[in-house]
Amino acid sequence: NEQIAALSKLNNTGLCTIENKKDMDILHNKRSNLNKKTNQLISNRAAQTRIRKNRKLQMKHLLDNHPEIAKELSGFTNIGVGRPSIKATDPGLLGAIMDIANPGVVAADERRRTAVIRSCLSLDALKE
Repeated sequence: NEQIAALSKLNNTGLCTIENKKDMDILHNKRSNLNKKTNQLISNRAAQTRIRKNRKLQMKHLLDNHPEIAKELSGFTNIGVGRPSIKATDPGLLGAIMDIANPGVVAADERRRTAVIRSCLSLDALKE
């Protein structure tokens, strides 16, 4: 914008050369292309929000009218706002982590004289 303003002032004074006019045209084209891209991104964002809103309303309407399929689609639907909790998406994950990282198995050296750390369960122990 500053370069366009400077070239416009130069053009208004009558001291503008052909190269300056070409530069000014190139800058105007770049600015118009950037404006087009910005407007396209804004319209795409609005369209995406409309699509998400309509999809959520359609899913809610479908689940209200057909409760028998609600159980089957429970993994795909998230009526609430935001990211679902890990407990809701993968209920057995916390138990699996607790099984792997057993407090009695994982520990540092008792006397803290060495930097040896006992590892978690081995793969063979996990398979059993």
